[in-house]
Amino acid sequence: MNSELSGFTVFVFAGGGSLGAIEVRMLPERGEHPGCVVGASAGAIDAAYFARQPDGGGVAMLEAL
Repeated sequence: MNSELSGFTVFVFAGGGSLGAIEVRMLPERGEHPGCVVGASAGAIDAAYFARQPDGGGVAMLEAL
């Protein structure tokens, strides 16, 4: 394993419509801070919004969408 990547957290958001929204909503509750986010289908939209503002405000913006 590359030691430079040790401890690097990646969030992967699933597709499936509302499933992705549920995943994003859990993030601020856990206090997780990723180094990278990726997603498929609806999860890609979630990942883009979360990457823009990775906090409770970003999640609220996504919920409004």
